[in-house]
Amino acid sequence: MNATRMFVTMKKWLYIVLSMCLLMAGAETFAVEKSGVSVGDAAKTSASLAAAKGVGNAYKIAQAGGKHAGFLKNYASRSPAEISKAIKSMQSGKQGINVHLDKIANPTKYVPNWNTLRSGHQQSLINGWQNTVTKHTEQIQILRTLLGN
Repeated sequence: MNATRMFVTMKKWLYIVLSMCLLMAGAETFAVEKSGVSVGDAAKTSASLAAAKGVGNAYKIAQAGGKHAGFLKNYASRSPAEISKAIKSMQSGKQGINVHLDKIANPTKYVPNWNTLRSGHQQSLINGWQNTVTKHTEQIQILRTLLGN
């Protein structure tokens, strides 16, 4: 498989995975049409992805002192208004999920020399953006649990 075709295939799967992250984070819509995958299909796969990765347990893991324990401790005593503001910021702020999804979908928009980078460098950037999406998705889940949603 040539590099261009592999990138297009990878981009399509990233749209699917990232749209599932948004669905898990409570986003109502996301433009997965670009990938040719329906939101319904992404939602169906979302449940199995969450079960496989344990995303549905982010609050329980943090509560037990695992990943995001400090984050949970920090937000546990905050007001519902502050928590809601944090959720909104993580979803659509300058460094939020939506921006990182756009970076993955349109890397040349954010990295002017994208096409001249080594494929390993490109993958490293994509992995970093994906990690941010995952982290924010888990943190949003923790915050929604604190709000009782």
